[in-house]
Amino acid sequence: MAWYDLTSNPKVVHGYYSAPPALDHLDLHGVRLHRDGPVLHLSADLTPFPDMPSKRWPVGANTAQIDVALWGVRSLAIDGWATDMLGVLTLERISEHRLRFSFLSDSASIRGECMAVRIDSITGYVKGAEPDAAPNSRQPQQLPTSLEIQTPDSLRSSSSGGCG
Repeated sequence: MAWYDLTSNPKVVHGYYSAPPALDHLDLHGVRLHRDGPVLHLSADLTPFPDMPSKRWPVGANTAQIDVALWGVRSLAIDGWATDMLGVLTLERISEHRLRFSFLSDSASIRGECMAVRIDSITGYVKGAEPDAAPNSRQPQQLPTSLEIQTPDSLRSSSSGGCG
């Protein structure tokens, strides 16, 4: 059984991929726990880039990120953490209302059991030129060479009481 068929909303993946990807090359960005549910949220870059990206994504989007919610967490173990965590996410049904999950990388492992899995979102963003970090398969479109960037300090007027 495909991983997305174990989720409560498998059709989400088919909105972006004609052939949904395996979860064997995820770049984990974040983990968030919440006591209501209880729920574990995982956020990771998904490879390859979708063949049917959303028209609402930023121009030049070249990386897709998936957010997965694991609901009704019954057990959880997290070991290790790093700034780069390329790994494999697996889901396995162990009974009618129970799934086993694991994310394994060279630097971290996340394992546990939950009652349900939901794809919260698949979003696109522009992954910049980072050393040794290529986008997940689509070249960015040509972007303007000059961008005006406003930081919170540049938006502050001199009468706003700011320091300097």
